[in-house]
Amino acid sequence: MQYGPIMTASFPILANSAKTDRVAVFVDGDNISADNADGILRRIKSEGSACMLRIYGNAAKAPAWQARPEFQFIHAGTGKNAADILLCVEAMDLAHRRMFDTAIIASSDGDFRHLAFALRALSIRVVGLGENKAPPSFALACTAFNTLESRKQDAPNKNNMGLTEEVVTGLVHSVIKINSKGGRGITLKVLNDEMKREHGVSLTSLGAKTWRAFLKRYPELFAIDPSVPGDAERSTPMVRFLPEGFALRT
Repeated sequence: MQYGPIMTASFPILANSAKTDRVAVFVDGDNISADNADGILRRIKSEGSACMLRIYGNAAKAPAWQARPEFQFIHAGTGKNAADILLCVEAMDLAHRRMFDTAIIASSDGDFRHLAFALRALSIRVVGLGENKAPPSFALACTAFNTLESRKQDAPNKNNMGLTEEVVTGLVHSVIKINSKGGRGITLKVLNDEMKREHGVSLTSLGAKTWRAFLKRYPELFAIDPSVPGDAERSTPMVRFLPEGFALRT
């Protein structure tokens, strides 16, 4: 089994923390919603300096987590309990190498109590983060446990996959950036195929009939260039992202 790359640098967002404990964050991305991302980050600040922030899950089912750049998303595969198993294996491997002092386990799955006990046996502080449904057995196995309060966006700004408009447009931006050649952008067909393949996002889930119709909702973010007769490289309309539009989001 291949482990994800070890991230050892402290994250700027947490740089003002007064504590010096090295904090490793392990998120069960198949169990905890990305709506809780900000709550997890707030908790890290009170524990120390994050040396790794990892999310484990099925990439096809977690586009919202992948759109959070503060976290390192690790694709665990599509098998049952694949995310849980990989999270536990990597957490124990890193613990035996003394890569962190405090572990934050974000999940509402009671099975992680075994990991909590194993880490505490190595004199590692374990902080559990979970929703109200988290069983007491997991909470009691941790050194400390906190309940996450979801920070969901208002329903009108979401599609039927539960993704905010900002997340979806961010994913489109990423697909165009990766697949564009020479700044010309990509075809709408490539966009459609890559959004399905990489992020599990389809037009049906967005409530739009065509990608053209969807992208026209955001003229400040995207431009669709018409086809050019006689030009083999521009024989079909191409979509580009507008850097200045995305710059306003930062």
